[in-house]
Amino acid sequence: MIIDDEQLALDSMKKMVGELETFERLETYLNPQEGIRSAEASKFDVAFLDMEMAEMTGLETAKCLLGIHPDMAIVFVTAYREYAVEAYELNVLDYVVKPVQRQRLGKTWERVRAFLAAKAPAAVGGAPEGKPGARPYVRGFRRLELIAAGGTSPVSGWRTTRSQELFAYFVYRRGEVVPKDFLLDLFWAHHDPDKVSSNLYVSISIIRKQLKLISDQAVLASIEDGYRLDLGDVLYDVEEWERALPAGGSWQPDQVDRALESLALYRGDYLEEHPYDWAEPERQRLRLSWFECARSLAEQLVRLKRHKEASGLLCELRERFPLVEYGYFELMKLGAAVGDHDLVTREFDLLCKRLLEELNEHPSTDVTQWYDRWKRRIGEGRE
Repeated sequence: MIIDDEQLALDSMKKMVGELETFERLETYLNPQEGIRSAEASKFDVAFLDMEMAEMTGLETAKCLLGIHPDMAIVFVTAYREYAVEAYELNVLDYVVKPVQRQRLGKTWERVRAFLAAKAPAAVGGAPEGKPGARPYVRGFRRLELIAAGGTSPVSGWRTTRSQELFAYFVYRRGEVVPKDFLLDLFWAHHDPDKVSSNLYVSISIIRKQLKLISDQAVLASIEDGYRLDLGDVLYDVEEWERALPAGGSWQPDQVDRALESLALYRGDYLEEHPYDWAEPERQRLRLSWFECARSLAEQLVRLKRHKEASGLLCELRERFPLVEYGYFELMKLGAAVGDHDLVTREFDLLCKRLLEELNEHPSTDVTQWYDRWKRRIGEGRE
């Protein structure tokens, strides 16, 4: 929902928010009380609230909404910067200053999606974010985290960023013996040669202490002139994700529900919050794997006429690969199939906009010709 007591601001926000994704419901309210009554009647996941309104303030409205739905994502949109501190004390998700810029709103929406994904039901294999698991857990999607069995929060204690990166690399090469000289060249190539060995030993010591915090079975062993990480009883989300993928990368109709659970394991790109150069090939490999599996699943959902789930997945695909036509084009075709003309036009316009801004290019001939034919059919009164 969007609540703002100025009609022009409300219309503008609805247009910009509507371009972010395809929603099951996108409601607007000039009167905060009406928005609160709607929240009492049905579930809303996100609320964009103006701060300064005649009937009641955005802060008062947020408190009411959170009282009804404690897990609702609240975003304040206002020209009044002085409310920011009080807003964050209420633990709102974001605070956007008017006039709202599309790029800034896009960043807000990334936070909203991450917030909602963290509250989604558990995926197969391991512990979801914020919920205890029966086994210790290492996360590699989005950011590196270690979670003890029964824990809900990542363990802390990384004394250096280098020891954290070195651990991430050992997880990547888990089960392999990694030569000491190779590690020195990879992580300390430009450091004082007299200090690099001691730096490595210190990092190894830190990693071993961190592992002890989550498991007695996970071991970083010294083998000959190198090291090998054995995770033991520790689950690893990247491994769990790949284990759940179908043979050949294509889901069958009877695998759709399991596929939706499996895709939920992919919380974000591999180590995307850590700019490790060595991780980039693995990041791209996993991204492409997700793309192919998401595409296969979306096609099955469309065949099964599970349009809402197909639309949501295609929106996610489009946002993860904003310069690839596939997500936009499939949403356009889905919109045409269900008679949602606005969806077709919105996705085509969004594709044109992004390609022009980022690549100075236009959609392919196939997409453009399909869109032109669709417009002609609509103009002639035929679906």
